[in-house]
Amino acid sequence: MSDPSELEDPPQLVCVLDTSTLINIKTMVKVDDQWEVLTAMTELVKQGRLVFPTQVHKEMKNAQHPDAPGAWCGGAKRHVAVTQPTDETMAEIFKVESVRQLVDANSDVDHEEADPYVAAMAWELSQQSDPPLDVVVATSDSVDRLPRKSALTTACNDLGIRFWDSETFIAWVWDFIESAAETAPDEPSEGD
Repeated sequence: MSDPSELEDPPQLVCVLDTSTLINIKTMVKVDDQWEVLTAMTELVKQGRLVFPTQVHKEMKNAQHPDAPGAWCGGAKRHVAVTQPTDETMAEIFKVESVRQLVDANSDVDHEEADPYVAAMAWELSQQSDPPLDVVVATSDSVDRLPRKSALTTACNDLGIRFWDSETFIAWVWDFIESAAETAPDEPSEGD
């Protein structure tokens, strides 16, 4: 696993993106604004401030109706600084019951579910980076469906990982867009 703290200018905050938040972009962000949000997300990925495991991309790829967030995920995955937690991290976090319950044993999906990998990636980044990184998971998976499945937010709580809902994540991206606009050089006027 690469480590965003090894980047030349390590990020102060790293957000691990869950599939649920990526899917919510298409309903929470106006169509006219989606390109701007997704472009900003690409820049956050390139800066090491936004990461997601390969399983998130696979879940998006397996959606029946690919859309802008799904297409974005396919393009952004090649720039992600961290793509997978280690096997050791997976084994360690699976000692926690709510993490084990992130996988729905009765599910009929034909691919690995992303939730355990999102939790593991966030835990690994928060525990093993030097210097330690401030890590947050962006997810809308907040309702336990026990005994079948724990919510990703429950597992995050049990692992000591902060999380944001989709609204907070999108607000963070808009804040990034606004701060980038404030620091951009002024464009010359037509008379210059």
